[in-house]
Amino acid sequence: MRGRRRWLAVPGVAIVVLLASCESHPTEGGPTSSSPSPIVSASPSIDPQAAAKATVLTVYQKMWDAQVKAYSSGTLKNAGLESVAADQALAKIKVTALYYQDHGTIMKGKPKLSPKVASISTGTDSDTVTITDCIDSTNYMQVYKKTGKPVGTVDSNRRHVATYTARTIATKWLITDFDIDRDRTC
Repeated sequence: MRGRRRWLAVPGVAIVVLLASCESHPTEGGPTSSSPSPIVSASPSIDPQAAAKATVLTVYQKMWDAQVKAYSSGTLKNAGLESVAADQALAKIKVTALYYQDHGTIMKGKPKLSPKVASISTGTDSDTVTITDCIDSTNYMQVYKKTGKPVGTVDSNRRHVATYTARTIATKWLITDFDIDRDRTC
C-alpha cells in the first residue's frame, strides 16, 4: 500500500514542479513580477434542463430494456423494473406481464424506439418530463412460449404514438405513467 501511495503522489509533485517552472522569472530589462494568468474552468457549467433530458432518456431506455427482459422471459423477477418505473407505469407493465403469463405467451425481438423530450418542468418539488415516442413493434412479436408460433394480432399497424411521463421521486428520475395511442400511427 505504501508503494502505491508513493506512486500516486508522483503525478501531483510533477504538476507542481511543472507549474512552478511556468512562472515568469525576472530577466535583464524584463518585468520583475509575474502577471496573473487567467483562470480557465475545467468544465463548462451544465444546463440543468439538458442534464435532466439526458438522464430521463437514459432512464426511459433502461425501462424499455427491463420491460423487454420481463416480457421475453415470462417473469418479472430480476428484470429491474422497480429501479426505473413507478406508479401507473410500473402497474401497467406488471399487468401486461401477468396477461402474457396467463396466456402462455412471451414477446420475441425488440421494439424500435425514437423518444424525444416534449416538455420539461424543473425547479419544483417534483420535476416532470414528458416524452413522446413512435414505437415500432414490427420486430417485437407476441409468441406462444411453448411453440414459438406467433399470436395472431388484431392490429396490423405496428407503429404507434406513445406518451410517457417521468418525474423525480426522492431525487431519482422514474417513468411514472404512459399511454400508447393505438388509434394514432407514426
